[in-house]
Amino acid sequence: MVTKLSRLPGHTCFAATLVALAAIGPAAADTAALIDGPGAQGLCSTSYPGTSGPDQLSSCQWDMRVIKAAAGQVKATGAGIKVGVIDSGVDLTHPDLVGGIDVERSCSFINSSTPTADPQEVANGDCANKAAVQDLQGHGTHVATTIGARRNGIGIIGVAPDATIVALKACTIAGYCFADSVAAALRYAGDQRLDVVNLSLFADPYLYYCGNEEGQRAIIKSCRTPPAMRRSAAS
Repeated sequence: MVTKLSRLPGHTCFAATLVALAAIGPAAADTAALIDGPGAQGLCSTSYPGTSGPDQLSSCQWDMRVIKAAAGQVKATGAGIKVGVIDSGVDLTHPDLVGGIDVERSCSFINSSTPTADPQEVANGDCANKAAVQDLQGHGTHVATTIGARRNGIGIIGVAPDATIVALKACTIAGYCFADSVAAALRYAGDQRLDVVNLSLFADPYLYYCGNEEGQRAIIKSCRTPPAMRRSAAS
């Protein structure tokens, strides 16, 4: 999972965009039938032999087996740790996160001036607007469950199943994460003294830089110049 920066007219130059190896978007009503239940459990058991665990879809979690998460959880499960997830929000009703979200501290940093935002996401700095935190895109919930899905017999188990998730929405339903929202979320996380902050973001080095800004224009020119020509100019 990566992101890249893009520029939209009339707004801050940078916007990190969520990009998946497969197309992602708002969850469809029938998605659950495709990814959950005994059918998925059976498919995972066949596809990932040797992967097991107590929750329904533990057999799908080959990644946790690779990092030896179960062995680590014998020593630490994330209890008492608050993790800020700066992303597209979190599904506050997700059954695998029941009891694991600090709704009071969760906040949306999407503004009415944020391009691509859905009106439901807009909080304009009002952290009392909890409805705006709800994940309309899906990626933030994916990240939150990877971190802290509860050990409860359903779904999966997160790497730190007793950690508390603080949802910090800085990305819109379209998957754009603008720099001002991300910066505001980071400042808030610091003010709240959160123990860990997760940002599943990757900044494109030059493709969407602003060519009308002198410093960035120089970077664009350098990156687009063949290496041999750069060496020649340097010498």
